[in-house]
Amino acid sequence: MAEILKQIEERYSQTCKNCIHYENACKSHKDLLQHVINDLRRKEVRITPQRQAILNYMIQSNAHPTVEEIYNDLIQEFPGLSLATIYNNLHVLVEHGIIHELRFSDVTRYDFMGHEHGHIICEKCGKITDFEVPGLDEVMEYAGQVTNYQVTHSNIEIYGLCPCCRGCLLNPNN
Repeated sequence: MAEILKQIEERYSQTCKNCIHYENACKSHKDLLQHVINDLRRKEVRITPQRQAILNYMIQSNAHPTVEEIYNDLIQEFPGLSLATIYNNLHVLVEHGIIHELRFSDVTRYDFMGHEHGHIICEKCGKITDFEVPGLDEVMEYAGQVTNYQVTHSNIEIYGLCPCCRGCLLNPNN
């Protein structure tokens, strides 16, 4: 098991763009992973090799994967992995605010919440792209002040046509 954890940590040692949520404390995926694991351990959440692999996968993913996509990508590393294990682990990570669940009419996708950001979603193909929202912190603070809510997070979704689908509409013969 220690060897598996070491391989996972080595695999994700590249620079991380998701550290804003963790006050720029992380210099790499490995640092971010360790920071999140420490947070979960403080909350008495058990860290299994499968949970660590799923967490690593989510930190590095920009694709907003489904459970099935996560399963297909990790099954080689963990032959005993099941869809139920992935569902259960994602549920725990969602409960603790590490992963955000994106529900659409026909599919549920997951996103690592290293920092607050918005999503733009293609109405034709379903592609999801992250984008920074200027002034989001101020908007969230203002919303809390005027409503007396304790704001915990935001969910900004904008819909349109991605460049690929827009191109297909403009050039239907291609």
